[in-house]
Amino acid sequence: RAIGAKVALQTVSQTEIAIRFVGSDSGRDVAPIWVDHADMTGDPGAQVQLYTAIDGSPGEFLVNNTTANNQQFPSVAMSATGSFVITWTSAGQDGDAEWETNIYAKQFPSNEVIRGATTSSTSGYQAEWTNWIEGARYTPYIVSVDDPANHLVAPGSGLDGVVELTVFTPFGAGLGSGTLLSSGTHILTAAHVVADPFGNLAAMAIDVAFDLPAGRVIIPASNVFIHPDYNGNPFTGHDVAIITLAAAAPTEAERHDIYRGTDELGRVGTKYGYGMFGTGDVGSVNNPDGLKRVGQNKYEALGGVLGASNMLLAYDFDNGLPQNDGFGQRINMPDLGLGLNEVSAAPGDSGGPT
Repeated sequence: RAIGAKVALQTVSQTEIAIRFVGSDSGRDVAPIWVDHADMTGDPGAQVQLYTAIDGSPGEFLVNNTTANNQQFPSVAMSATGSFVITWTSAGQDGDAEWETNIYAKQFPSNEVIRGATTSSTSGYQAEWTNWIEGARYTPYIVSVDDPANHLVAPGSGLDGVVELTVFTPFGAGLGSGTLLSSGTHILTAAHVVADPFGNLAAMAIDVAFDLPAGRVIIPASNVFIHPDYNGNPFTGHDVAIITLAAAAPTEAERHDIYRGTDELGRVGTKYGYGMFGTGDVGSVNNPDGLKRVGQNKYEALGGVLGASNMLLAYDFDNGLPQNDGFGQRINMPDLGLGLNEVSAAPGDSGGPT
């Protein structure tokens, strides 16, 4: 924003608010923090409001989801690269008497990582952030042009090796998707499904669900391997992880190999996942329901057109109208899409196959 321009930082909290501290990094990102003494959940809570110089769009989320009731005296410190730590004081926690206090802290990545450098409209990866940072979803996610019910995949359709992942972390449980590999004991997924925003393993346990004609079979994971070059930001690449199953997958579940070609540009890919769903006019407003969905899109460019790594492939979501053609309007690469077959990934689809 222009220097001196007024910005509405807070829009969710509705009652008594007290700004405490503001952190700043070398990129002019700032993180004001306040205490809302009667927020929308009915409990006082330490909240943070992000404002980023990348696109000037504020977006607030609840900082604390681990300690109850009185979170007071918050403070924030930011590094030169924009990552920040918020601390607060809470009484009566962890077995303490109601008058005994402790100081708690929570670390967050930079605004750029959270927002995906403002180019995350074609990626579903921020789904998992929402289990760590409540409400931190800054761009619209879209699944299908038409009724999502038209995109359901029934068990026994040849895709029973596409699985739903429930990932348990210290920050809560999240959902993702994955694919059974030819070994029958390994699942290919996205690293950000199982890692924290710094690229470290966050999953404490993972349940892998196979939907078969006879019903759902759940097998726990015994190990997880994250690509060693993954740094927590999917837009720099290497966003790959392998999950080892504690037992062999059901024989009914189809095994799949990894595509190793380099001719994806201009090709239509068929996408599968268990994520949130909705239609293009409203976005992914429906939470995952344990059902697998399918659709198509075309890889039209490399990630560099969106400011990401050229190790990535990029696509837009088209409804058939030129005025809504993302790449056509932005980079003069017109393509009106695939009609009712057109979809885009949504939160929870991360790790699913194309």
